[in-house]
Amino acid sequence: MGTPFYNCHIHTFTAEHVLPDIFLFRWLVRAMRKPWLRKILIWLVGGLLRMNKDSIRLTGRFLARGSFENQEYSFNHIYNQYPENARFIVLPMDFEFMGISRRPIRPYEDQLKELANLRDKNKQNLIPFCAVDPRRPNVVEEFKRWHREYNINGVKIYPNLGYYPHDPVLMEVYEYCEKEKLPVLAHCSPGGIRKFGLSLEEAKEFAHP
Repeated sequence: MGTPFYNCHIHTFTAEHVLPDIFLFRWLVRAMRKPWLRKILIWLVGGLLRMNKDSIRLTGRFLARGSFENQEYSFNHIYNQYPENARFIVLPMDFEFMGISRRPIRPYEDQLKELANLRDKNKQNLIPFCAVDPRRPNVVEEFKRWHREYNINGVKIYPNLGYYPHDPVLMEVYEYCEKEKLPVLAHCSPGGIRKFGLSLEEAKEFAHP
């Protein structure tokens, strides 16, 4: 089959892992799963925000992917576009501390459990990492448990969500990773999702390498 192709950065989380747990967003996620209703909503949003055709098309694609019912749909959609022996590092994100008053519809632990089950179905192709947010209570011990229970292969930190890579809590995480030979990835560019209420400049400061 030749040398496998590695994609070292994909996400499989869905809108339910991001949006706050209130009725409006629960309804919105279900609505986005219906193509005809999704087109109407995108048309309305595009008109209100005066988006061009390319922006509307990309927004529609983004919403369609986010509305997948689970991570398996997301992963298979990506995998089907690659050679059979391709391998993917899947990077979850912990959205519970991004400044929204409510927790997401589906909690972070559910995201990890589902990803571990998906890995068990795709052992030759899926390499699961986990996100570690230093603001999560008892996160060092939680991370060690995730590593043991879900067989996590590495860590991704996302400072744009409002913390520094040199946070003292993360120092303990790095020490454990070094001991267990787990790689650590860091988002260090100004783009991407950022904590609610942070300006772009503030987010850049957190993520500056």
